[in-house]
Amino acid sequence: ALLDQTFPPLPAAAHAPLLEFLSTQVQEALGEQEAELIQFLHSHVLGGKSTAEMLQELQIVLEDEAHAFLQAVWQKVQELQRL
Repeated sequence: ALLDQTFPPLPAAAHAPLLEFLSTQVQEALGEQEAELIQFLHSHVLGGKSTAEMLQELQIVLEDEAHAFLQAVWQKVQELQRL
């Protein structure tokens, strides 16, 4: 299940596209560039932290949309692993 996962290591080439993706997702979800949230998510993914922990943080700001947001991030990370 998604919430039992930790983020996998990503190649260096994936760092910038990940940041861009997170910025876009946050912009769409919140209607603004929330720099601190974007930075938190970026470090969380690159640090190989858990999806459950990310969801808890996301729920504070996104409430009901948190799970869908996490799923989108997870799918993007899977894609970026292949870079």
